[in-house]
Amino acid sequence: MDSRFQRIGFIAAISVVVLMAAGYMLMRPSPRRATPLALDRDGIDGPPIVRDGKGRPVITNIRTVEPGVLYRGSGFPTSFRKPGGGDEYADRTAFDFLRARNVRHVVALVDKPETYYAEDGYLRYWSGQTGFPMETTWVQIDPTNPFGRDDRGGLRAAGILIALMRDGVAKGGAVYVHDLDGLSHVGVAAAGYELWRNRGWNAFDTTWTLVERRFMVGNSAGELRALRSIRNDLRFLIEL
Repeated sequence: MDSRFQRIGFIAAISVVVLMAAGYMLMRPSPRRATPLALDRDGIDGPPIVRDGKGRPVITNIRTVEPGVLYRGSGFPTSFRKPGGGDEYADRTAFDFLRARNVRHVVALVDKPETYYAEDGYLRYWSGQTGFPMETTWVQIDPTNPFGRDDRGGLRAAGILIALMRDGVAKGGAVYVHDLDGLSHVGVAAAGYELWRNRGWNAFDTTWTLVERRFMVGNSAGELRALRSIRNDLRFLIEL
């Protein structure tokens, strides 16, 4: 009996070690880049809203996190309700916006599977029509708690984004990361990326001050306080 429990305990211990090793391999930091990311700008490089041919907002709160590498903003509708009833498929305005920035991978921070799959289908359709491939990754989130420390909060989204960027998921192109409004979860994820991207270049406190300024473009003072509450978590995350 004792030997059986010992074997079970040994297997459990090995499993924990394997999981820890896998987590480290996923989140291990890469060597710092040849130059740091400039964080002294607000990231607004053009109109913060994209509209389709009928004047309807398609993407909002657009920011450049790293030119030619990473962009952030809101999700985009794949269909619209017609005034008389029924649905009208969205045109390729959102796709063309991403294509103009050489976006090859979209990271969707959304809660409902139907929202993600509709977006994935939209991008796959226009990828096929234009010959410009664009792939996706889904990170399921809780839209009511972007600063949570659970598996549906912004911290997890930041960790996954960092891992994807480190591994070159866009294959030489750019990445577009979004949540529902372009401010909440994606704000935390972008802050994590900015801290990780400049890891080793400046003191953490110096980088944090700049990250806060960029976060405040569109976010409230209350949300800044919430971001500060997970400051140490973000610091730990980028050191993994």
